[in-house]
Parts: sequence; C-alpha cells; structure tokens
Amino acid sequence: MDKEQSWKSYNPSEKRNFNDFVAAIVEKIGRGPVGVHNIGDIAKQVGLEANFYPGVSSEDCCDNAFFISLSSKSYRKGRGHYYFNEILQKLIQHMQGACPGTAKRAIVITDSFEPDEFQRWKFNIDEIRKIATVEFYLISGSRYTQLSV
Repeated sequence: MDKEQSWKSYNPSEKRNFNDFVAAIVEKIGRGPVGVHNIGDIAKQVGLEANFYPGVSSEDCCDNAFFISLSSKSYRKGRGHYYFNEILQKLIQHMQGACPGTAKRAIVITDSFEPDEFQRWKFNIDEIRKIATVEFYLISGSRYTQLSV
C-alpha cells in the first residue's frame, strides 16, 4: 500500500472550520492506536478534500495536504506510519515536487517534534511558506497545540 490518500467528498460551497478536522484527527489518535487506513476514514467523515501522508495512493493534488507523524506505540497501529524526519521529507516532496503551487495548505501533525530535523528542512519549509500555509501541531493524548515555528 502506498502512503498517500485523497478523498473527493468535500463540497467547496460548504463552510467548514478547518480546525475541526485537525481536532477530529487528534481525537481519534488520542482514543488509541490508529492504523494508516483510519486517517482516511476521518477525512471521509468530516468531508474534507485533501492529500494524506500516510494514506492510499492518489495522483490528484488537492488544496490541502496533511502529514501525520506518529512515533509512540500508544498512537500508531500497524505498518505504514512515518517518523518526524520521514514526514518532513514527504512534506517537501509533495509541496515542492509532486504538487508545487497546487497545495495551498500543509498541516503537519506529530507526537514528536524534533528541532534538529526541523532545522535541517527549514530552508525548504520557508520557501514553501512563500506560496502556501504550513502549520505544525504537536499532539499529547487527545489534545493538540499549534507550534509557532
């Protein structure tokens, strides 16, 4: 199974609070270990069109892209999850390689923010921020905090 996922159930005419989707992901993760397939299920329930890492392969580039890094065994279940350094690589590959200029918002959700890895990719992230929004969220239990990085 490839690790990207896209869903087409989003209706652009519907107003949705984007933070509701972040909260739904974090709530699901906080309730116990999740498999890669569970992340896409959350997207379908909320009705958001986005690319997901990890997820199921898609050739479509969406306005939104989610990059979820789970390293704790209390959060991750099964195979296919990415560690923080791997998810940053996927962020760069997606935003500057596969979908440059198409994705307007990138959301990184992690349970383990690694400053050294962030610094390694900071130049690329700053370049992406010139054309898109990039947000980082740190999760703990069923709570999350947006990081100012």
